[in-house]
Amino acid sequence: MTYFIDRDLGRGVPRALQQVRDDVIYLEQRYAHDTPDEEWLSQAGREGWIVITRNRKISTNPAQQRAVRDHGVRCFCLVQKRPLTKWQMLTRLVRSWDAMEAAVDTRPAPFMIGIRQDGSFRDLLS
Repeated sequence: MTYFIDRDLGRGVPRALQQVRDDVIYLEQRYAHDTPDEEWLSQAGREGWIVITRNRKISTNPAQQRAVRDHGVRCFCLVQKRPLTKWQMLTRLVRSWDAMEAAVDTRPAPFMIGIRQDGSFRDLLS
């Protein structure tokens, strides 16, 4: 299993995760920074990568929703009302990681799951 971190989490969060996990890559390791979301989402689905993002627009943008559905993407999105610091993003992911792995093992693709501040999940794909 490979976890693919979107550019909107910055570079620090995926680099920190890579210090303790061998299965994490981030967007700029594979793509130019400005690669359209639909392009990397389609490859994420083909490759079976688990996407981690904080781009909530993926759940409302019709082209991006279509890419998630058409390519069977499994996606987790940090949802927040205020901007998150790198530390807040990292701690939320670490606290949620086991539950994320369980969701990957039990939910069929495609899915988009929001990770709330308290670590609870909610479905974002309508």
